[in-house]
Amino acid sequence: VKEGRQRLYEFFEKHDVSYVPSVSNSVMMILPDEQSAIDFTQAMLEEGVILRRINAFGLPNCVRITIGRKKEMAHFERSFEKVMT
Repeated sequence: VKEGRQRLYEFFEKHDVSYVPSVSNSVMMILPDEQSAIDFTQAMLEEGVILRRINAFGLPNCVRITIGRKKEMAHFERSFEKVMT
C-alpha cells in the first residue's frame, strides 16, 4: 500500500492534480467542483474503474482513490490519462 500510495502521489504531481496525503489505503483527489467530480467518476466507471465520491462527508468535489495492486493502479493511470485529456 505504501508503495502504491507513493506511486499515486507521483502520478498526481506529474499531472498537477490536487490531493490530500494519507496514511490509509486510499487517497482523496480534489477536483475543481462537484460537477467535475461527477463527470470524472462516471467517465472512469466507463473505463472499468470504480471510484467513490466523498459528497456524503461534505466534500462534493472530492473522489476517493483506493490503492490497488500494481496492475490495477496501472489501469487507473491509463484510464485517468484517457479521461482527462
